[in-house]
Amino acid sequence: VLWRETVLAMNGLGILARADAALLEGFVLNMTRARTAGRDIRDRGAVLVDVVTARNGDTYTRTTTNPLLRVERDALASMRLFADALGLTPMSRARLRAAGLIPETPAHDLPGLGDLVVMRPTAVSASLEPSDD
Repeated sequence: VLWRETVLAMNGLGILARADAALLEGFVLNMTRARTAGRDIRDRGAVLVDVVTARNGDTYTRTTTNPLLRVERDALASMRLFADALGLTPMSRARLRAAGLIPETPAHDLPGLGDLVVMRPTAVSASLEPSDD
């Protein structure tokens, strides 16, 4: 599903190329890895508590950081690098737009945003400026 959604998004932006298949695979692999690790962290927690039995038969509890925190962090970092290379981040799209390689996409045309009202910055009204009084 993620592969399909990403391909459709890239195609909609006009940045899909067969040559990017390996980058796309890396993006999807790392996103899937991060999501899988995230589910484990959500289910088991960030800190794991184990009951350990010593050689002499005594038991004690040991707390450790869930190792999947690191897996999730590393996968998200890699995913961001792939996303940037593929033009899937706001900054990479801005660079592509500035170079004239992709058109501006109004927010209301993006899937899932429906009737979003796009706010544009306006000049500060004279009545809002500090007065000399």
